[in-house]
Amino acid sequence: MRYLLIALGVIAVLGVGALGSWAWWKLAMRKAIIGLVARREAIAAGRRALEDVVSELAEGSDERMMAFATDSGSENRRSLDDVYHRMTMVADELEVRAVPALMVGTADALGHAARAIADEAAKVERVEPDEVLEGLAAIDLAAVSTALEDADEVLRAVSEVYGVEEAAVYGGGLYI
Repeated sequence: MRYLLIALGVIAVLGVGALGSWAWWKLAMRKAIIGLVARREAIAAGRRALEDVVSELAEGSDERMMAFATDSGSENRRSLDDVYHRMTMVADELEVRAVPALMVGTADALGHAARAIADEAAKVERVEPDEVLEGLAAIDLAAVSTALEDADEVLRAVSEVYGVEEAAVYGGGLYI
């Protein structure tokens, strides 16, 4: 009888330990997904900023376009420079960010999307002054959208596997 109680006690302790480990693992995975969702929202904001600058210049006056082309301090050029730097930082962060092994592909896809936005913004920021308008015309918004959509698919699949549903950001707060 005594050995039976000891065996039951050991089984109970192992069961509680296994349950605790499983709960901790689920929490860690959820936390990693939330971090990736936050990075995804930063990338989406970068895409919107890039699209806003391009559409504003496309719809704007010739004077505004010439100011953009000739003045490296113009508001739109500064916006593109900011997009370039922010997306480069996000891509670099995702490259070195510690994520669970099962989410490395998700982080890579998000990093690729951020790098695609940075590369498109760099087409204007990293050229000679007389090539600015050519760089603006070379910006490929479709490639940016495709990269972000691909990253969204991977993130959505991982979120579904770990039971994180309808992740969204509202007013600067992350709600899941």
